Amino acid sequence: MEELLQFLETYLTDERRQKLVEVARQRTRHLTVVVEDSFREQNASAIVRTCDCCGIQDLHLVANSSDYQVAENIAMGARKWVDLHLYRDHPDNTVACLERLRAEGYQVVATTPHQRAATPDTFDLKRPSALFFGREKRGLSPVVFQEADAVLHIPMVGFTESYNIAVSAALVLYTLTQRLRQQEDTTWQLAPDEALVLRLRWALRSLPRGRALVEHFYAQRGQPFPAELDSWL
Repeated sequence: MEELLQFLETYLTDERRQKLVEVARQRTRHLTVVVEDSFREQNASAIVRTCDCCGIQDLHLVANSSDYQVAENIAMGARKWVDLHLYRDHPDNTVACLERLRAEGYQVVATTPHQRAATPDTFDLKRPSALFFGREKRGLSPVVFQEADAVLHIPMVGFTESYNIAVSAALVLYTLTQRLRQQEDTTWQLAPDEALVLRLRWALRSLPRGRALVEHFYAQRGQPFPAELDSWL
């Protein structure tokens, strides 16, 4: 993989190569985001963009009663840089998402305007956390609160009951990632091999002829095109 990356980087500008290195250095999987049943395309799309801007690599989209389409004019191409994980084919997609995140070592954090608990300024960031954001108006499903290890809310001082889901995600993610980067006792950055894979994927997606270049690279070595790379293009 490293040799392929070096080959592809010869086709990138110095500025672009440095950008991939810098962005990968700021990426994290210490925090991950789950959006449960958002039915408004613009909200889910805006959260994709926020994840990229805040350096969060994985976004989980749970579709029990809705399906997701990412609006490119809102996401601004961010879906090329953020990993989207869609749950829509399970008997209970929320449970499937919870089980996966538990297996990966995340604590479950439910966001809500109704319970007074931790805020983005006071939330304990030591443990890897999956931040769940619920459907417009209805909020998160009961199973998320049953499974939650922690509850997070954004303090408000007005008459309105809650922020829009996309605004809530932006406020929470910006505050938490800014705090996370200042914590010297928390390992939040990607492992070197994870960062290398991301840089390779991003290099492929940055090049208009990415697939042709990879085919040329392996053909020169008498090797077949790796099937795993198809999903990256």
